[in-house]
Amino acid sequence: MRFTIKVAIQPVLLALIIWPGYALLLPQDDDARAAFELLLKADVVYDRAVGIAGVRKKEYDAFETLWKAGKAAESYALELVRDGTPAAHVYGAILLLEIDKAGANREFPSLKKETTTVMVQSGCLVRQETIGDLVRQLEMRERVIFTPTGMKVRRK
Repeated sequence: MRFTIKVAIQPVLLALIIWPGYALLLPQDDDARAAFELLLKADVVYDRAVGIAGVRKKEYDAFETLWKAGKAAESYALELVRDGTPAAHVYGAILLLEIDKAGANREFPSLKKETTTVMVQSGCLVRQETIGDLVRQLEMRERVIFTPTGMKVRRK
């Protein structure tokens, strides 16, 4: 009897300890997943503020969510680069450069060969550039869009 109670109590205690910690992580993971799904289908790369009124697009909010998730968004950034739309490739490249420099170095050579054009909207200006040109700009630490921490992608 005594052995049975000890065996039954341990899994219950373990579940009570693990579940609250898991529940705390769920909302953030759901937000990151939703942001990833939105960016995966993005048609245009939007800067922080676009148009005359300086509207903030939901795509930029999604980009910022993944940016703030940091290392937790690494797999999402890789998927954006590999499986997304042309705009998703650009968002993913910017994220990879911030989150995983080694991953960016692995993915950038193939991205630089991309000749697919993508629209980038910054303020009132809309420009079309190839993915390859945008990735080269990122490598030279030039601004493609404003990042949540400032003008350029930070290098560690």
